[in-house]
Amino acid sequence: MTLDVRACFEGRPLEFSGELSLAEYEFFGEKPFAEPVLVTGEIANRAGIVTLRAQVSTTLHLVCGRCADPFLRTFEQEVSVVLTESLNNPEEDYDGELVLVSDGLCDVDEILVPALILEMDIKNLCREDCCGLCPKCGFNLNNGVCGCDNREIDPRLAKLGQYLDK
Repeated sequence: MTLDVRACFEGRPLEFSGELSLAEYEFFGEKPFAEPVLVTGEIANRAGIVTLRAQVSTTLHLVCGRCADPFLRTFEQEVSVVLTESLNNPEEDYDGELVLVSDGLCDVDEILVPALILEMDIKNLCREDCCGLCPKCGFNLNNGVCGCDNREIDPRLAKLGQYLDK
């Protein structure tokens, strides 16, 4: 979504809304952005500083990192960046604090997509107390107990266990 922001630098605010399609983005073998990402925002000049503020929301389609069950999670994020038409010192590193607008056009997608990607969790859990899978049989422990003998025996003492079985 490309916006003409020249009027914003002259003091007139600009409201915008739209959708981002991130269905092609893959994270750890999964594509969580199956639904469109809704974007609403405003670009305003306050005291000579032009700021883009956007609210982003969608429903993520995820797979639990412990039990491997698919689940949905609401994802909302607020993004705020300062826009500028020129840099005082082009050689200075601004670390993404400023977004340079050329020819009065601002590509909102180029600002929002990296912000969304950086906000994604590395590991997703279906719930905080997810029990995961049994390491022996693969049963989902959220659904009950599998019945496997999960006692861990120190291999140095395994021979002594044979005497207890007799």
